[in-house]
Amino acid sequence: MKKFSNIILMGFIVLIAGFLAGCSDASSSDGKTYTITLPHVVPEDQSSHINTVDFKNEVEEKSDGQIKVEIFPNGSLYGSEREIVEAVQLGNAQMAIVGTPSLAGFKESFMVIDLPFIFKTREAAHKAFDGELGERLNGDLEDVGLVGLGIGENGFRHVLNNKQPITKPEDLQGLKLRVMENKLYQDIFNTLGANASPLAFGELYTAMQQGTYDGMDQPVALAYNNKFYEVQDYMSLTGHVYAGVAFVASKEFMDGLPDDLRTIVEEAGQRFAVENRELAFEQDTKYLDELEAEGLEINEVTEEQKEVFLDALQPVYETYEEVLGKDLIDLAQSFNE
Repeated sequence: MKKFSNIILMGFIVLIAGFLAGCSDASSSDGKTYTITLPHVVPEDQSSHINTVDFKNEVEEKSDGQIKVEIFPNGSLYGSEREIVEAVQLGNAQMAIVGTPSLAGFKESFMVIDLPFIFKTREAAHKAFDGELGERLNGDLEDVGLVGLGIGENGFRHVLNNKQPITKPEDLQGLKLRVMENKLYQDIFNTLGANASPLAFGELYTAMQQGTYDGMDQPVALAYNNKFYEVQDYMSLTGHVYAGVAFVASKEFMDGLPDDLRTIVEEAGQRFAVENRELAFEQDTKYLDELEAEGLEINEVTEEQKEVFLDALQPVYETYEEVLGKDLIDLAQSFNE
């Protein structure tokens, strides 16, 4: 009788073990492979691409090859960031690296990042993205079929042009400036007296070469890596906008990953953001000297001069407070404290 009871007990244990294994399989990978198409528009020596390669290596190694990441840099797959984001929404790409201003066309709350002088320092921006502001913006992304994996940086944006140094709003009067495909950027520079219009990044060098525009605004590393010093004469360190770079993914793709693979992707994405910020800062510091060596005339803009720009831009704040809400703007500014 005791032997019979032991047999029943062993059978019960095997049954329970099988059930638990089945539950585990529901949240862990089953050997299926996944391919991530990951386009962006920056060149291969720029920090965002370098850190994307690190992301690829980490994900492929930790997933034991179940996830393959195919990176398409330099606008080779899609020429503009708008096209890239749309491709991720449609499932034609699974992930992307895009400037945060490009996301504003899909979710207007992202415009708060691009308000002029909203962040006084890099550290304030980092705290904002890693804190409550980042949580709120990532939640908004899900409304448009995207998941935010992290926000790195392209550095602060500065004004380049072929006419003169820019140290006060009057210096921008009448300048034809290229801006990103983001209405807020047009409003910023038009408020300061420039004639601003959007153009896709991939067409920018040629447009400057042909004299279609007098100038643009760019972070230091992008100005250097894209050789804009060949088609511009002056760079004024206005630091008018902090340029975040967002790592986004298709919500449908992420929701379709087994839990263990999704965790690998999410952790690698968060690591991308942290490491990208440091590499971007290193490149900014290094490339500023390189730009000057290449003949670009660089001038500082003092904190007092920046305050004059900010005063002139108050109409922009008033306009976008109606769009974004005062609470969101106050939240972003609170990280300066």
